[in-house]
Amino acid sequence: MAVSTTQTWTLPMDEIIDAAYARVGGEQSTGWEAQSAMRNLNVLFQLFQSRRVNLWTIQQRNFVITDNTQTFILPEDVIDIVNAVTRINPELTTRTDIACARFSRDDWVNLPNKNSWGRPMNYWLDRQRAAPQVTLWPVNRNIYVEFVYWAVCRTYDNNRMRDNVDAPVRWIPAIIAGLAWLLGLERGSKSDANAEIVRTNLPRLKSDFDEAFGIAWEEDRDSALLSLDVDLSGYYNV
Repeated sequence: MAVSTTQTWTLPMDEIIDAAYARVGGEQSTGWEAQSAMRNLNVLFQLFQSRRVNLWTIQQRNFVITDNTQTFILPEDVIDIVNAVTRINPELTTRTDIACARFSRDDWVNLPNKNSWGRPMNYWLDRQRAAPQVTLWPVNRNIYVEFVYWAVCRTYDNNRMRDNVDAPVRWIPAIIAGLAWLLGLERGSKSDANAEIVRTNLPRLKSDFDEAFGIAWEEDRDSALLSLDVDLSGYYNV
């Protein structure tokens, strides 16, 4: 028997929804519940992002830091920054990238001189409701520098049933399990015999979701070896 030569299998949203409802229990889903499923699918993706499930959404972005630039607004789709560098001479082959360390809010508040001049070496990310705001330190002066950052971006919305979800295929089991749990919570909140059946399934649905999420999350992490550098210079007199 021949073996398949394709590697493109996935499930569109309507089939993910069908698979999730099959786990919930109770009566067969109706057309109105399809709208509820789409809503809960978007809620699930926001839950994923709150749990830092974002490897496939990380994008490299850059911002040209002009003279005297200290604060600027990032695009609205940016949720967080995982790494950043300041790049000197970005248009030349001799460009240099220097790691840019992140300040906490307390670091920024306690900084004595917030207007020091120099090449930006640190940044504070202020995660506002509309869009994040970056404040650099020191303030750039007389150097053509780019702030290059790796941004965690929002996933695309789930709007049409025949679309694919904005996630790797390896996450589909967790998506189905998570959607089934959310749908079960919604169905089980009603006061009828069907809701009572669903409520008995909720512990299993939550357990299935936790297990599927744990498997996907464990596989999807950065597998590079951890490297630690210990600074012992404070113990020695130079």
